[in-house]
Amino acid sequence: MKKKAVPLVVLASALIVCLAAYFAVTSANRRGEEDAAKKAAESLLYKNGRGDPVTVSFGAGGGAALEFALDGGVWRYTAVPDFPLTQSYVTRVAASLNTLAPDSVIATGLPLGDYGLSEPSYTLTASDGASEPFTLIFGNKVGEFIYAMRPGGDEIYTVRASLADFLGVGLYDMVTLETMPAVETERMTALTAARGDAVFSAELRGIQGENVWVVTSGGQETRIDGVPTPDGGDRSAKRYLDAALNALAAPAFAACADWRAPDGALEAYGLAAAPPGGGAAGGGALTVGLTFMSGSGFITEEKSYTLLIGGEVTDGDGPPPDGADSPEREYRDRYARLDGSEFINTLPASVAQPLIELFETLHVKAISS
Repeated sequence: MKKKAVPLVVLASALIVCLAAYFAVTSANRRGEEDAAKKAAESLLYKNGRGDPVTVSFGAGGGAALEFALDGGVWRYTAVPDFPLTQSYVTRVAASLNTLAPDSVIATGLPLGDYGLSEPSYTLTASDGASEPFTLIFGNKVGEFIYAMRPGGDEIYTVRASLADFLGVGLYDMVTLETMPAVETERMTALTAARGDAVFSAELRGIQGENVWVVTSGGQETRIDGVPTPDGGDRSAKRYLDAALNALAAPAFAACADWRAPDGALEAYGLAAAPPGGGAAGGGALTVGLTFMSGSGFITEEKSYTLLIGGEVTDGDGPPPDGADSPEREYRDRYARLDGSEFINTLPASVAQPLIELFETLHVKAISS
């Protein structure tokens, strides 16, 4: 028996019903997503109704806050706009603000001191330039979270503690560190080390088809392998020189201690010039000069830089131990600066000590005696 054809009007009606159901579900889903997005936006502490931050200030405890402002897409330290600021620190704080939302909300009941908020550990303020500044204070850490609240508010939040890790850094922790050139030892051609009127000087020479380091002292030139060490020491003069050259192959400052230091600061860091007529053991900076060849192929040029090495970095834990020749001696980083630079940096002991030992051993005790 022949089947009856389904009337076209019935198929059209079914299609209309299906489409209506689809659009109803899609619309409901969209409204749900919009409601969820609106609720999420309303839960944001800073971003709720505000634009991206254009000013940010933060600091630890009750100390003075560091203030930064966005200028042409670049964050600047407002007190000194040309301060060499590493952008990532402030950028991360600003980005974190845009997504900052509480993990939980607590109505203020217990004394604020129980949360560490009566004496905040950190304070953060930001503004988009149009709205009232937004301020948040932070208290005690609890695992991966930290208590926070608006000053004078009636709610305490727990937020991710990772934001607070950026708020306690000092200004010099955010500086763009100065760099020194990396030089292969094979390209080094001259090394000097001086303090006062005492000078160690060595130069790479071509002698009978061989590159040899030659030390100059009192008008006399001596191959490095012929320079004696004091008291017949176990280390040869060449080993002292090799250690110094290797230390300068890829040197890097550990940190910045000061920038545009005021008058008189160089003496405090041990970086003032040695007094006239002062000997090798006198006060003042050790001045190290390195000359090297730069470039490749047929295009090379001679370059040089001068490094001043000063006093030991004690980090406030007392003076360094006595006994430089003691096997228990723990050498410390040194204050240092490139000649003419506005930076005062700290130089790792692994770089500074070989240079100091080269100068003190070969010049003072061997060559000038």
